[in-house]
Amino acid sequence: MQEDIFIRQKQFFFDIWAKFYDFTLTTVFYQAIHTRLLDYINLPSSPLILDLGCGTGKLLNRLAEKFSDLKGIGADLSPEMLTKARLANTHHPRLIFVRADAHDLPFANNQFDAVFNTISFLHYLQPEKVFQEVARV
Repeated sequence: MQEDIFIRQKQFFFDIWAKFYDFTLTTVFYQAIHTRLLDYINLPSSPLILDLGCGTGKLLNRLAEKFSDLKGIGADLSPEMLTKARLANTHHPRLIFVRADAHDLPFANNQFDAVFNTISFLHYLQPEKVFQEVARV
């Protein structure tokens, strides 16, 4: 019950924030993190990537720019964030965006070559459960 209330509150918060998300200071901060990540990352050939808490899809689009054979799924709790991500998706059908709760991911075991997450762990009620899900997929 507590988890359901927590999830609804987070979804509501991010649905509202989605309208301004790409115009706030966080975008500058996230871009710096993504740029640094892209400088160091190595991926296997034709990787399948999960971006957990993908927001408006910036990281997946940046990854797809760098890795032309990459396929990715962006997962987020907020329908409004996902709408923004889908509208900004310049790599469809290689990238898709789906609604998912990080505590109970709707993906198969060992489905992904890598899972990314840009500072969304502070929004999870049970981060240890999310880590278990990340390890599983």
